[in-house]
Amino acid sequence: WLAFAAFEREAGHVTEARAIFQEAMRAVPDALEHLQPLCMEWKVLELRYGDPSNLLQCISLCQQRLGALKRRQVKAVDEASKIEGRRKLDKDCADGKGKGKGKGRA
Repeated sequence: WLAFAAFEREAGHVTEARAIFQEAMRAVPDALEHLQPLCMEWKVLELRYGDPSNLLQCISLCQQRLGALKRRQVKAVDEASKIEGRRKLDKDCADGKGKGKGKGRA
């Protein structure tokens, strides 16, 4: 995507480069290593050749995608922590079985 957009930009086809960035933002996987370079290059394009409305559109789309990615990552970490906590609790309970049996409680 970056190569296609760079080709169009260098050929002076800013509108085509912008369209490539817009399509790329919809098509690339939700991974920081894919989204961040696209956002940075698109912002550079808009700062050099675009107008404020195009820059705002770029920033808005980038914030939406990166924000959604961050929310999914936080949710995944939370879920993993809960699962790990349950496993530890289950293990602690299993290790505690049988301990203290036969001893009277007062």
